[in-house]
Amino acid sequence: MRLVIAAATDVGQVRSLNEDSFAVADHVVAVADGMGGHLGGEVASAEAVESFVQAATDHPNVDSLLLAVQTANSAVHLRASERHDLTGMGTTLCALAATGPDRCSVVNVGDSRVYLHTNGRLTQISEDHSFVEGLVREGRLTRAQAEVHPQRNVVTRALGIEPYVDVDGWDVVVMNGDRFLLCSDGLTNEVSEPKIADILSGSDSPEAAANELVRRANENGGRDNVTCVVVEVSDVEPADPSVAELSVAARLTRHSTAQTVTPTLTGLDPVVVTAPGSTAGRTAGSSAGDAAGASSASRRRPRRFSWRGALFAVAVAAVFAVAVGGVGWYSRYTYSVGVQGDEIVIFQGPKDGVLWIDPIVLRQNLTLDDVTDESIRESLRSGVDQADLAAAQDYVETLRDRITTTTTTTTTTTTTTTTTLPIVTIPPVVPVVPSPGF
Repeated sequence: MRLVIAAATDVGQVRSLNEDSFAVADHVVAVADGMGGHLGGEVASAEAVESFVQAATDHPNVDSLLLAVQTANSAVHLRASERHDLTGMGTTLCALAATGPDRCSVVNVGDSRVYLHTNGRLTQISEDHSFVEGLVREGRLTRAQAEVHPQRNVVTRALGIEPYVDVDGWDVVVMNGDRFLLCSDGLTNEVSEPKIADILSGSDSPEAAANELVRRANENGGRDNVTCVVVEVSDVEPADPSVAELSVAARLTRHSTAQTVTPTLTGLDPVVVTAPGSTAGRTAGSSAGDAAGASSASRRRPRRFSWRGALFAVAVAAVFAVAVGGVGWYSRYTYSVGVQGDEIVIFQGPKDGVLWIDPIVLRQNLTLDDVTDESIRESLRSGVDQADLAAAQDYVETLRDRITTTTTTTTTTTTTTTTTLPIVTIPPVVPVVPSPGF
């Protein structure tokens, strides 16, 4: 099996820094979309793709790819812990590898996507780990509502935030002519899936497709960095014609490291109940005196129930419940706009947390570098309190409008760069990646 790979990335029309990264080695490709403001997001995404590709290149299968994501997560998490200015950085990651003579495997964390374009139809293989996508899966939002939801960029999983991350994976049976698309949300937020499908169908080569996808994202606003990697499959052996008759769902096998943990009671000593006269449970050396003591203890009067003690316990429990409820309310129903790293975010709850509860952080795809007014920058560093979520979102949109107005008058045209991917042999224009051993 051969993989022909082409990639294009661009900073977009609004941002000043490209926090997307991609990497290719042998038969493995990865895309990451960093977060964490100035420097942090760029470092996180670059660290993730480099660590992943290094860990995934030897004899890959879907299980080894899942482990490679954990390796990348550990690398980003460690890097963030070593430098104060990188605290809180994270990144999405989606990746693909050839793992058999007629098989590719896909893994993802976050909302960067992997699509399969086959027989003229586009299907999303990966699942977004985002707040809005969770509502869609629960039936609480329609797909159309999700596309315009103000919190559509809030991710629920990312590399580097915690020491361990849950990862989803899929095995995909492939056929000649299949095209995979790996992309950051800078594409999918600007270009609809039907239009993406048209571009993949109408492009003569992966290189042309990647360039056109990035160009179209910029044409539609380019409000974020955009990265597209197009992978074309050919020379599949054996070329099973029956695969073409299968639905995409029938060609997929899902894998995941997410586990459901059932709570258990621990720290409780076992209780042994013996029948009267039984010697069960006795140890060597037990004496008649021990037995007499046990008999005497069994005849002790039970403790009298105390209403005073019960009322005191109830009162303490009530005070505790009110305190916990107050903390919970304060941590979930107060909002502010502030800065995490160098990224402008909405904090649900105090930005420094309260007791054991950390705030929920809602990413807004804006950085402090985007704001030119120093007084506003200082206010954001201190935190701008808001009455509710809607007020916080209005404040951010006002900032965004001011930034867009300023950017429109100062931004020069950017040129999309298509990165060639030298793997084993390099044809004159598009790199061809043979899958070792297939």
